[in-house]
Amino acid sequence: MGGGPHGRPTLSRGDIQMNADTPEAPSPATRQQEFLLGWLREERPKRLEQLWRMADLTRAQFAGDTVHVWGAVKISNHCVDDCVFCGLRAENRELKRYRMDADEIASCAKRALELGCRTVLLQSGRDPQLADNLCDVIGRIRERTGLRVALSLGERSEAELAAWRKAGASCYLLRFMTANTTLYRLLHGGPVDDPRRRLPLLSTLKRLGYQVGSGVLVGFPGQSHESLADDLELMRTLDLDIVTIGPYIWPAEFGAWHRTPQPGDANSPQTVLKVMALARQLCPGAEIPSGAALSSVGTVEAHGLALQRGANAVVVDLTPPGTRGEYRCYPDRVAL
Repeated sequence: MGGGPHGRPTLSRGDIQMNADTPEAPSPATRQQEFLLGWLREERPKRLEQLWRMADLTRAQFAGDTVHVWGAVKISNHCVDDCVFCGLRAENRELKRYRMDADEIASCAKRALELGCRTVLLQSGRDPQLADNLCDVIGRIRERTGLRVALSLGERSEAELAAWRKAGASCYLLRFMTANTTLYRLLHGGPVDDPRRRLPLLSTLKRLGYQVGSGVLVGFPGQSHESLADDLELMRTLDLDIVTIGPYIWPAEFGAWHRTPQPGDANSPQTVLKVMALARQLCPGAEIPSGAALSSVGTVEAHGLALQRGANAVVVDLTPPGTRGEYRCYPDRVAL
């Protein structure tokens, strides 16, 4: 291990193999899967401390020590999709739907600026009606606050994406969810759904000049260590600017898909943090936010742990209290 700027230690590839028991660092492609699986299966606290240390050193060396704060505004809970994992799904007739107007959104962005946020994230289900005035909203935010505008609005047309980019949006988040075709179809409730259809859209976003964010949910039924290792490898090959990792939460509305997460579950905070730490190793310079969903399977302290284990951003929810409870992507989140 060498010395970096200001005396900070820097991480070399050789530092990853820290002792004889540590999973071998990848060099040939055939060994990378073993490296990832070794850590994903690891449960011994002392061994995991090595993974946390590697992730923290990599984050410091390649992404710096600044913690970026994002202000999330859930601008609509309307959605035309029926993804089985999501409380916003179109078939959820019990959900009270809302759509924020331009003044409400601009007010939330102003609040983000006052709180010292670097980025305002406009998030919604796949709501076709948002397209009409979103360019004006983005322009107002940029003009009045100067904040970076990130969007997470689902799969959209290239024309819409280009218009929002021209209006001033600079980031777009679209999770590929899983690299496994069978699991993707299960989550999205359709035999023709394929995770590969999102990959060209990520390429389109890059071509349009967006900073591109994508990633996975951890812990949904049928997921395995092997599929998570494939997901991590896909993150690496996509060369993402932003990596999004969160726990799958069983929605209470959907019966068999719901139960309370237990400590040993695949979506326990520790498993999510392992995936986050490994993502930092594979995408060393990426921005990795810790979002509200992580607190849903742990406590608010989970965000502090995430910042020590690869994350370098925190997302705070600035959605107005009157509508915040109706954005039910995941239950029981701890608002920051």
